[in-house]
Amino acid sequence: MSYAETRTTDDRRRRRLAVTGDATSPDPSEGPGGIARLRDRLGELPAASPWLPRTLWKRGVLGAAFGLALAVAGFLLVQPLSWAPAIAPVADHLLSGRQPVLFGYLTTVLWLVAAQFAGLVGWYRSHSERDFRGRYRVWAGLVLAFAGASFLAGTGVHQPLAAAVTPHLPESIWRPATVTWSAPLAGIGAWLWWRMDRDLRRGLAGLWLTRLAGATLLATGLGCLFAPELAREAWYPAAMLLGPIIGLGLLVLGLWLQACYVAYVCADPPEPASNGWVRNGLALISSLLRPWWPFGRPAAEVEEPEAKPTRRRKKADDEEPEAAPKRRRKPAAKSRRTTKSRTRVKPEVEEETVEDEEAAEESWEAEEESWDESAETPGETDEAWLEAATAPEPVSTKPAPTPPRNASPPASTADDDDDDDDRADGPHANADLFKGLSKRQRRELKRQLREQQRQRDD
Repeated sequence: MSYAETRTTDDRRRRRLAVTGDATSPDPSEGPGGIARLRDRLGELPAASPWLPRTLWKRGVLGAAFGLALAVAGFLLVQPLSWAPAIAPVADHLLSGRQPVLFGYLTTVLWLVAAQFAGLVGWYRSHSERDFRGRYRVWAGLVLAFAGASFLAGTGVHQPLAAAVTPHLPESIWRPATVTWSAPLAGIGAWLWWRMDRDLRRGLAGLWLTRLAGATLLATGLGCLFAPELAREAWYPAAMLLGPIIGLGLLVLGLWLQACYVAYVCADPPEPASNGWVRNGLALISSLLRPWWPFGRPAAEVEEPEAKPTRRRKKADDEEPEAAPKRRRKPAAKSRRTTKSRTRVKPEVEEETVEDEEAAEESWEAEEESWDESAETPGETDEAWLEAATAPEPVSTKPAPTPPRNASPPASTADDDDDDDDRADGPHANADLFKGLSKRQRRELKRQLREQQRQRDD
């Protein structure tokens, strides 16, 4: 294997390991302590989040308990109850009023818990071996956004700031007291929510819970914006109290399940979607508007590919070999051979069927058996055949013609070499005698011929 092929194979192996390799495999470049450091890191991952259970039944129990606690809190906020005289002052302080104290504390705590789970998801996502674009950094922005929302929910400072800025705004703004603080928060929240939704597409449970949470919080924001029209409705105060609690509860639950997923299942980013609903919608709209688009290119200007020039090129290519014929080499001068020429038959390679191969094998086996029998019991036919083969050729009395003076020297060929080998074997050499025999049979025949010649000389 050449150097280029080896380098290509190494590059393919690196890409395959980067895409399908195990994230827990140690890197040999870390040194002798790489495996130990990797084990320590894997041991620290579950220890850093003891509140993330590994088993499903524990997650179900904790999720049900969390939902039940939120349901009880929402019921206490919405439904007025008659309390005992001993606890009535405390209950009235926590649950009475347009904005109960318990509601403010509850929303503040839920935003803080959501920020903590977002930071935990981002920390696990930062250990991914395939996040080449660094998409885990979006979770840092989510942590800051959730922490800021918790501060605003606990202090309510956004409303006094909006009231202070409202006199300096033009009168054309619709409901400036609410739009001043709701519009910036809605824009920032929509952008961050879209970024979070892109990174949650591996864990379906967390994805759909966060989507429901976003829809609930959006409906609550619209309720705040249209408060003058909806304040007369009997269900409006209860909806404005339950909406944030339900939305934040779904958000915390979705981030908690996503943290469990990236901690114990897969911390890699989701695969990029080839076709989304936005892309499909734009493609459909463009296909419908294309016939009426006034700036399209006219059909007359579209140049069609011509096939005739290609045909002419092909003809020209075909005529090139005829215009430049190949040069023929001058044949070498023929020399008179003093020995009998041997005819060589080149074996023709043909495609044989299975039956022809079996027949050929049977014929070879039969010939080998006949050779073995003749070697064990030599008969009179073999001796006669050997005598006829070893009979000396009659000597010609005609004088050999003299070659001309300008005759070229004989060309050395492979046939002359074979004739020299035959002459070296003795006067018994004959081309037809050894034709069709293997090397072993030729050696055996030559040995028998030499023995017979020695017996005749004696």
